[in-house]
Amino acid sequence: MGQGFFGYNPPKFITDAAKDALDKVDCNQYAPTKGRPRLKKAIAKAYSPLFDRDIDPDTEVVITTGANEGMLSAFMGFIEPGEEVVIFEPFFDQYISNIEMAGGVIRYVPLQPPKNGGSEVSSAGDWTVNMEALEKAINSKTKMIVLNTPHNPVGKIFSKSELQAIGDLCVQRNLIILSDEV
Repeated sequence: MGQGFFGYNPPKFITDAAKDALDKVDCNQYAPTKGRPRLKKAIAKAYSPLFDRDIDPDTEVVITTGANEGMLSAFMGFIEPGEEVVIFEPFFDQYISNIEMAGGVIRYVPLQPPKNGGSEVSSAGDWTVNMEALEKAINSKTKMIVLNTPHNPVGKIFSKSELQAIGDLCVQRNLIILSDEV
């Protein structure tokens, strides 16, 4: 499994809107490298109540030109050569090159498919995390767990109890969670 690609063209109103936008001079310029100030302020304002403190948009909000750039930046910033990163299988294929580029070593923990998943249609939510397998994958070299919810490519949305158990384990073992929320 890997990246999906569209098998159809977008609706005409979308392509027409894109063509119209190209005719507007104010839309044909790169955004500031650090992100648009108005966007950074809006993000800081939205998240400040969740952290019960004011977030500084200039020093605590990072804007990237895409999820892959953001994730690569996190791997490069937090992972030292030889440190391990846990990812759940199956996984988004971009993780591998990003982790390896940072010098990280990947530890795989398979999500458990539904018991009857090979013979019957089942929900993505029926896939589960085997916490015992996750705990066994963690050792003194483990630095991070990549958590992708909704999970790509399965579509699983991790339950509150699964998220709590993974979070508790990360606090106990002093691990970073890189949360890839698509």
